[in-house]
Amino acid sequence: MPLPHWELIGQCNVVAQSLPIETWDMISRRQQWAAGLVSKWAIQKSFEAFFLFRGEAAPSGLTLVELHRASGVSLSEDQANYLEIVDEQISAQEPDSDSNMERYFRCCWLARGVAQSVQQLMGLIDISKRNKTQQT
Repeated sequence: MPLPHWELIGQCNVVAQSLPIETWDMISRRQQWAAGLVSKWAIQKSFEAFFLFRGEAAPSGLTLVELHRASGVSLSEDQANYLEIVDEQISAQEPDSDSNMERYFRCCWLARGVAQSVQQLMGLIDISKRNKTQQT
């Protein structure tokens, strides 16, 4: 049975890979909005999985930017900067114009990147720990 942090990051990756990025222009604005909200959830839960991996409780009430900083997970500068836009503009309130939907599309891409980055980091740390254990 997988450990909770591996289960959570696995779910985040499944969700992120399932987002309708490739068919974005073929789905309704409401579906795009929903995809953006789901992607924001996947980003948040990815950071929370990393806290669990470290044996810590994920802090509550933090923005994505704050969660990212507290986690210590390394993201590209563009990814880190876009977290602020996600925090401010991806919300449960339905967007009022089609021009805002580009933000939701980018949020979906960001979710894929964050979930993959966190899972890779967890894997590398785990391998490093196993190697150290085997050497002693």
